[in-house]
Amino acid sequence: MKKSIFFFLLAIVFVSCEESDPIVIIDPPVVEMFTITGIAGPNGKIDPKSQTVGKGGTASFKIIPDVGYEIDFIKDGDLILPPIDIYTVRNLIENDTFEVSFKKDSIIWPLINIIWQQDSTFTFYNDEWWWWGENDIFETLNFSVDGTCSILWNGDMSKEAWSLNKRSFTLFIEGRYPRNIEFINEERMSLCYTNSQGYLMKLTYHNGGYKN
Repeated sequence: MKKSIFFFLLAIVFVSCEESDPIVIIDPPVVEMFTITGIAGPNGKIDPKSQTVGKGGTASFKIIPDVGYEIDFIKDGDLILPPIDIYTVRNLIENDTFEVSFKKDSIIWPLINIIWQQDSTFTFYNDEWWWWGENDIFETLNFSVDGTCSILWNGDMSKEAWSLNKRSFTLFIEGRYPRNIEFINEERMSLCYTNSQGYLMKLTYHNGGYKN
């Protein structure tokens, strides 16, 4: 009796297995991939140059101007975008390109590419400006991208560290008072500072030659 029940149950199992649906393996959906490429103009680069991501994905690029240059604009299709250091493209649905244009930095480029020769020194004293005479010795400044400034004064050459705070237009030269940049272009530069006696000093320079 027990054997009959066992074979009966075993037969039911076999019939159930034969009547069950076959196991179907479904392949994962294919994700479309798209590539976006950055094209850098002269005097800068884009890192990375291109990225490939899945449909709807996001790609970010770092825009790096050469020393003395800044981002002018970004062009993506018909859009002209303002300068930003990180450009991010979202929801990609097709291959795409964008372009970055660079221009001279209005402060750093003239500082590091021109030899500056001093024209005059003025002191604001008793509510008026006093000009230092023609027999006074004026300096020549040569700023380098390595953060040093060569200074020629009265035949003596020295080299000091320099840095620039563009936000406040403040020029720092080691061993000197911080100088505010009042005006600068490729022809002239005007610096001012307050000395230890509280007098306002103004120094003017002209373009003494472009560097190679």
